[in-house]
Amino acid sequence: MKRRRLYYVPGLISIIGLPLLLFFYWPRETVAPTCLKVFLPTDRKDDPGMIGFSKETVYKSLKGKKITTIDLDVERFYKGDNRTQYVFSQKLHFVSQEIERLEFTNDTSSVLKIQFGANNTYGDYVWVLNQLFLYKVKRYAFVDNDFYMFADPPLDHTSQFQNLSDPTM
Repeated sequence: MKRRRLYYVPGLISIIGLPLLLFFYWPRETVAPTCLKVFLPTDRKDDPGMIGFSKETVYKSLKGKKITTIDLDVERFYKGDNRTQYVFSQKLHFVSQEIERLEFTNDTSSVLKIQFGANNTYGDYVWVLNQLFLYKVKRYAFVDNDFYMFADPPLDHTSQFQNLSDPTM
């Protein structure tokens, strides 16, 4: 006589149902979407009396400034050569240090120029934007495969101290 199999129904329900319940009712991680608007300068010439964000305006603002140029166009995917990967990582490190220096010293007389080329990826461009976002840089432009970073002018704290010394307040 063949023995009949007995199934333990509550155990089957818990084996199948518990993971399904946890999947649907487990607390979700809240993802805060962030975006960064990037405006590209136009090719049109500015109208007389009007100043817009154009290539001409960017090039005018470069006049008389010391430009530090970094060429990020490095063939870093060549197999068997670790030197190119090292050079590229050193250039990225230099870019990060230079952004930090310009932003913390508020050196408005110099500009950082980062040149992109055929060997660069979109990830390299986003990395530069991320560095600018981390250091809270507000003045930069992307013109003709070159990325220009201008240091922010220093804040004027004298007006705050004048208000504190005013006896009428």
